[in-house]
Amino acid sequence: MVNERSLQHRGGTSASSAVRAELLPSSLPGVQAIRISSTRSFDKHWHSTFGFGVMEQGGHRSASGRGQVDVLAGHVLTHNPGEVHDGAPLQREGRRWVMLHVDVNIMRSLGGQTDASNDTDVEFTRPVLQDPRLVVQLQRLFKAWSQRSAREAHDGLTRLADESALTLLCTHVLTHHSTARPPSNAPVAICKVRDMLAAEVLDPPSLQDLSAPLGLSRYQLLRRFTEVYGLPPHAWLRAYRLERARALIAQGVPLAVTAAECGFADQSHMTRTFRTLLGYSPGASQRVLQPRSRQDS
Repeated sequence: MVNERSLQHRGGTSASSAVRAELLPSSLPGVQAIRISSTRSFDKHWHSTFGFGVMEQGGHRSASGRGQVDVLAGHVLTHNPGEVHDGAPLQREGRRWVMLHVDVNIMRSLGGQTDASNDTDVEFTRPVLQDPRLVVQLQRLFKAWSQRSAREAHDGLTRLADESALTLLCTHVLTHHSTARPPSNAPVAICKVRDMLAAEVLDPPSLQDLSAPLGLSRYQLLRRFTEVYGLPPHAWLRAYRLERARALIAQGVPLAVTAAECGFADQSHMTRTFRTLLGYSPGASQRVLQPRSRQDS
């Protein structure tokens, strides 16, 4: 959609005043997000992926395979794989939108559609959606991607969190806005999943690896785990990492070593997580949990 000359990564400066593009890093292969600010029109083109995103400011008019439509701020715009579309701004000052592009097989797998023979039968039913819940989910995901460091993007917990968020997103959009109908939740003894997460705290398994042995889709696993433990798997594992870190700190293990042994990208990452979830730093925990004689030694 944008040429190489005008494409920029987060924190860079665009070489073109007409188009500014920001790549948002995903930890999953086959998934990419891009935010574009532009005053120009784009010629007809197509993508091999499913695409859905949010018009954040302004609006544009697009001739899609499902008719001409106007997309306004707060709307969700979509395209199916191979669908020809274009786009022209509705206002002189242009518009800003962010799109999530998902590989066809990844989309079906995350959304609980496992029958590859029906790939061609699954498509978005409308080019523009008014779905506030979906907008909130998308914006939350894009915000997380734009704020985390490159090192955190390669953390196993980050990958699990992305997979969880994308499973919820893809299941929602396929269930409510496509021809697909993912299966409903199924009961299962879920303690095995918790034990697998605790056993692999440094490099946690993916949702697919957790759900496949139980005969569940990713979405079914997410729902059931959350029902039983009150948190989705990635959030439960984040809390488990904190409790493990607190125990190591109480034993006198240095903070940098604790961070490495508990799966954090570095000590700063551990500190941010402590402050976010507990309201205090690992250093404060160290002063409280360790005996005075050990601190003075």
